[in-house]
Amino acid sequence: MKFSKQEVPEKSKEAEKKVNLKGGSPADMPPAMAVRSNPIIPRKPAAFSNLDISERSSEQDSQNKQLLIGEDISLSGTITSCDKLVIAGTVETNISECKELEIARGGLFKGEAKIQMAEIAGEFVGTLSADLLRLRSSGRISGDLNYGKLEVELGGEIIGNLSKIQGD
Repeated sequence: MKFSKQEVPEKSKEAEKKVNLKGGSPADMPPAMAVRSNPIIPRKPAAFSNLDISERSSEQDSQNKQLLIGEDISLSGTITSCDKLVIAGTVETNISECKELEIARGGLFKGEAKIQMAEIAGEFVGTLSADLLRLRSSGRISGDLNYGKLEVELGGEIIGNLSKIQGD
């Protein structure tokens, strides 16, 4: 139905009641703006799981104390209390509180390391003391080596002084 500008239909009394909002909105009309509930604000950051910090740390202790030095990265300084140090780049430091040392092919460690287990596929230069040492075929150790148990693959090189750690 089309109306010209001059012809405007008259509103019925029923329609006026529905439009008149002074007395409140009629139950059969939708509200002018949608009603929203209060937002839920999380108590923990979204990046963390639903576990408490104490539960996460006990489950992920070994993951939390790993340090990876990637290819083309050089690090010089002090490294303390890491469970596992993985080197694919270059590191110049002294470590004594790490449990495991892994030098990947192409990785270089310069310094002193006193650890429980080492796996060397890259190069170690300095003084190494390990309860268990695995030297891979591409690995090379230059310097002083103190070991409890030693495993050397064909092609692995040791240049320097060797001595077995005495004990059980």
